Amino acid sequence: MDHSKPITRRAKASEDVESHASYIADGSVDGALRFLERAEQTIKGLAIFPASGAPFPTDVPDLAGMRTKLIRDFPNHVVFYVERE
Repeated sequence: MDHSKPITRRAKASEDVESHASYIADGSVDGALRFLERAEQTIKGLAIFPASGAPFPTDVPDLAGMRTKLIRDFPNHVVFYVERE
């Protein structure tokens, strides 16, 4: 039985992933493909284990509940997300 939550991706988030992959591809196409794979794995993992990301500390009310998760093998890249019921 699948216990994962549905994933809603904002257009800007998808554009950001593509932009980062394009930048990485300038140095390594294999690296860019690995980045895309790891980003997708991270996002799908959050659908199953949404609490695995760290709370994002903020005083901005619109960002309340925001969490972050590092993309494996890419420590300078983070997924920002909010868990919804």
